[in-house]
Amino acid sequence: MCLDIMKRSSIAGVKVGDVIYPVTLEDGMLFVMARLPVGWSQGKRSFLTEFI
Repeated sequence: MCLDIMKRSSIAGVKVGDVIYPVTLEDGMLFVMARLPVGWSQGKRSFLTEFI
Protein backbone atom coordinates (compact mmCIF):
# COMPACT_ATOMS: atom_id res chain seq x y z
CA MET A 1 0.00 0.00 0.00
CA CYS A 2 1.43 3.38 -0.97
CA LEU A 3 0.45 6.29 1.27
CA ASP A 4 0.71 9.94 0.32
CA ILE A 5 2.25 11.48 3.45
CA MET A 6 0.44 14.78 2.84
CA LYS A 7 -2.94 13.06 3.34
CA ARG A 8 -4.29 11.59 6.54
CA SER A 9 -4.00 7.82 6.41
CA SER A 10 -7.04 5.61 6.90
CA ILE A 11 -7.56 2.04 8.02
CA ALA A 12 -10.28 1.64 5.37
CA GLY A 13 -7.76 0.35 2.81
CA VAL A 14 -5.89 -1.98 5.15
CA LYS A 15 -6.14 -5.68 4.34
CA VAL A 16 -4.73 -8.92 5.69
CA GLY A 17 -1.08 -9.20 4.69
CA ASP A 18 -0.37 -5.44 4.91
CA VAL A 19 2.19 -4.08 7.36
CA ILE A 20 1.45 -0.90 9.30
CA TYR A 21 4.31 1.27 10.59
CA PRO A 22 3.11 3.78 13.20
CA VAL A 23 5.49 6.74 13.29
CA THR A 24 6.13 9.86 15.32
CA LEU A 25 7.89 13.09 14.48
CA GLU A 26 10.18 14.57 17.14
CA ASP A 27 12.63 17.43 16.69
CA GLY A 28 12.35 17.12 12.91
CA MET A 29 13.22 13.39 12.93
CA LEU A 30 10.83 10.62 11.92
CA PHE A 31 10.81 7.58 14.22
CA VAL A 32 9.16 4.23 13.45
CA MET A 33 7.56 3.01 16.67
CA ALA A 34 6.52 -0.50 15.63
CA ARG A 35 6.01 -2.96 12.78
CA LEU A 36 2.44 -4.25 12.85
CA PRO A 37 1.64 -7.03 10.36
CA VAL A 38 -2.10 -7.37 9.72
CA GLY A 39 -3.02 -10.99 10.39
CA TRP A 40 -6.81 -10.74 10.50
CA SER A 41 -9.60 -8.24 10.09
CA GLN A 42 -12.72 -7.78 12.20
CA GLY A 43 -15.91 -6.42 10.69
CA LYS A 44 -17.42 -3.13 11.93
CA ARG A 45 -20.60 -4.69 13.32
CA SER A 46 -18.68 -7.41 15.12
CA PHE A 47 -16.32 -4.86 16.65
CA LEU A 48 -19.16 -2.59 17.78
CA THR A 49 -21.16 -5.39 19.39
CA GLU A 50 -18.10 -6.87 21.10
CA PHE A 51 -16.37 -3.74 22.41
CA ILE A 52 -19.08 -1.11 22.89
